[in-house]
Amino acid sequence: MREVTSIELLQHVKDQLLLDKDGRRLILIDVLNARHNVVRDLLVGYHYAEAGQVCNVTLKEDTVEFKNDLGGSFKVAYETHYFMACSDNRYDSHNSMLIEFKISLEKNSLLLSGEEIVERSPDSY
Repeated sequence: MREVTSIELLQHVKDQLLLDKDGRRLILIDVLNARHNVVRDLLVGYHYAEAGQVCNVTLKEDTVEFKNDLGGSFKVAYETHYFMACSDNRYDSHNSMLIEFKISLEKNSLLLSGEEIVERSPDSY
C-alpha cells in the first residue's frame, strides 16, 4: 500500500522549480508549507482516521533534496493520537515518514507519494 496525492502548481511556480536550480529547494519548501494540509491528508491514509488523529505535521526542511530535475524526497515529522473511549485509553506517538515527490509537467502538479507499506497476506485456515 502506498498513499499518493498531488498539489496543483501555478505555471510560474512550476517554471521556477524547473529553471532556478539554486533556489528551487526553497521554492519547494514554501509550496509544501503553504499546502501542509495535503501532506497531512496523505498521512491520514496510513492511520485509522476515525479512531485517531494526525497532527503537528512538520516538514523537516533540511531533508528536502532533488534527486534529479523533476523529483526527489523530503521527510515530515508528525504525531498520532488515538483515544479508545470504551476502555478510556489514549495512545500518542511521534512518527516520521519519507515522502517522494515528482513534478508533473503535463498536469502542472507536484505528485507526492508516501512510503510503501507491505500488506500482509491473509492467514490460511
